[in-house]
Amino acid sequence: MAAIIGILIALLCLVVLAIPFLKARYHNTLLRDSGDSDRDAEIRAVFSEMERLKLDRDVGYLTDQEYTERLHPLRLAAADLLRKRQQPDAAPGQSQPIPHDLDQRIEDAITSLRLKSKAES
Repeated sequence: MAAIIGILIALLCLVVLAIPFLKARYHNTLLRDSGDSDRDAEIRAVFSEMERLKLDRDVGYLTDQEYTERLHPLRLAAADLLRKRQQPDAAPGQSQPIPHDLDQRIEDAITSLRLKSKAES
């Protein structure tokens, strides 16, 4: 009887340990199947860097001034990447009008990424 219980506990432990690996594999498969482009990967990288900067400021590694100085170029890069994703057929060097709601869309994208990362944690 004790051997059966031991085997069941061992199997349960293996299942619990395997779950994170299976989730990561499933997530990567979904990303590949969804046609994730290089631009989307760049956007995610910029937003994750913005989140890392915020965490560094919250922990105290960065002062508010350093945070602001480092965040500004990231915001510009995010806006540029989002604009390119909205208008992929624009010729390089051709000026495109900036939408009035661009700031709000960037903030919405940042908020959704933060909520998504909190849900995954």
